[in-house]
Amino acid sequence: MSTHKHIAKCPRCGIRALEVLKTHAHCMECLYFEDYYEDFNTTLTTALLAERLLKSAPVHKIHSKKNKKPAEAAS
Repeated sequence: MSTHKHIAKCPRCGIRALEVLKTHAHCMECLYFEDYYEDFNTTLTTALLAERLLKSAPVHKIHSKKNKKPAEAAS
């Protein structure tokens, strides 16, 4: 099982002891820590808000020169 990690230089102590994983990174020397966690609820809330804004946006009518009837914009 691969953990997709590598060792990098720590931004705090400068020693090549920063273990970088998918979800976080931590320095084995000075205990520096970076969190890469993405909150699913924040992402979901943002997507729902965007959907609500798109649904409430007005539909613009485009008038055709040939038949003079308003045609709905392509969705």
